[in-house]
Amino acid sequence: MLLGLALLLALVGAIGWLAYTTIKEAPAVVAAVITGVLAILGLGVQRFLEQQREDERIRRERMAPIYEELVGQLHQIAEGSVGPADVESFIKELARSLQLWGAPPVIEAFNTWRAKAVEHDAKDESGFDMLLAYEDLLLVTRADLGVSNEKLEKGDLLRLFVNDLDEHLQEGSALPGNPLP
Repeated sequence: MLLGLALLLALVGAIGWLAYTTIKEAPAVVAAVITGVLAILGLGVQRFLEQQREDERIRRERMAPIYEELVGQLHQIAEGSVGPADVESFIKELARSLQLWGAPPVIEAFNTWRAKAVEHDAKDESGFDMLLAYEDLLLVTRADLGVSNEKLEKGDLLRLFVNDLDEHLQEGSALPGNPLP
């Protein structure tokens, strides 16, 4: 172990001495080498960042139709125009897609919404908590697609299709005016 440490120190010292003498003897060569190394590193970082953006673009393109189908199916479920077998089939297919392509916040919001939906079916309550969980799911899917939720407040998305939402909000089921994350 001591021998390995001594060899490492000797190697670091030799590299340091070589760098010092090279800088002292030929500073123009060192500057050219450093410029070249930095250019290569810059290109590598740029390519890495471009690849990350491209991967995200491909994932978003893959998820956009799935999210659109999710919203469409949930509206059909709310209208009662879809049978239980179709709903079950859709939820299984959606879960499969989310396992492969879903962002963690979307998966978490989907699981929360689904738990609220099951709870609603078991208790046969008003379903307002399920609607709020659905809005949270909509918000994270929008964010996942790169759409800003900055100016939206609690209930804004639900108001697009729930006519009496403000009555529920005033009853204390939720707090109006709370900015969303």
